[in-house]
Amino acid sequence: MLRATSIRDIVTALNGKILCCEEKADELIEHFVIGAMNLESAIKHFKKISDKAVITGGDRSDIHAAALETSTKCLILTGDLYPSYSILGRAHEANIPVIVVRADTATTIETCEKLADTTQLNNMSKIQHASGIIEKEVDFETIYRKLGLTK
Repeated sequence: MLRATSIRDIVTALNGKILCCEEKADELIEHFVIGAMNLESAIKHFKKISDKAVITGGDRSDIHAAALETSTKCLILTGDLYPSYSILGRAHEANIPVIVVRADTATTIETCEKLADTTQLNNMSKIQHASGIIEKEVDFETIYRKLGLTK
């Protein structure tokens, strides 16, 4: 979760354009999946991974449709290729943002992975999650007592 990247940060890093569901731009993406396989393999693979962005060529409507049928949080289409109206309509109905970027798929995944590698705690969801982990896992009372900071 702490490595997660917001859709907004992805759009900015890729100089992309959100085609629908822009209100979801602050959602966090935990996994990036490349959709460069055949349809059957894609469906199996997509079902295994949640909280993901699927990165694929803008001309792969079969992969777009498969991604929209699973727990995909964002669809990133490469090559400055736009989806069909039916895919865009399905994405809108499923409330899944679709982003179009100029870069190719390899460059896009590389950029997204770099974003994930730079942990940013500037998102309220991340801050709350980190705070919860710290509260649960750190025994502050014992630390304060050992430091002589409690009565």
